[in-house]
Amino acid sequence: MRSIKEEEDLISKLPDVILSSIISLLPVMEGVRTGVLSKRWETMWKYSSHLNFDQRKMLKPLIEEYIQTSEPTTRLKMAMCRKISPEDEQYFDTIAQTAMLITSIMDNHIGPLKSCSIRHLVGWTL
Repeated sequence: MRSIKEEEDLISKLPDVILSSIISLLPVMEGVRTGVLSKRWETMWKYSSHLNFDQRKMLKPLIEEYIQTSEPTTRLKMAMCRKISPEDEQYFDTIAQTAMLITSIMDNHIGPLKSCSIRHLVGWTL
């Protein structure tokens, strides 16, 4: 009986076209993270034929922290006024950084792109 280490790695033997198709099914951030699996996978996401960005998932940890550390009345007031107090600007800077990250990923994409979707924070629920 072979140990887990001795098991054959069938996924790594797949052609690049198949691997990029599989990665295309993942949300972009997960697809990019597959690069840590092996040297061969580092740039595989760049050939993904579908890019699916979800700002809610990209920003979820920060937004959860904001919700946990701010008063509900403050959040409601901010939402109603659509104004940003100086102490809350950091959260909106993060949204801008996410937009820059999306732009960077798009700029580094190489392969043919069949579709691209960007889900914004509208309708955010935890």
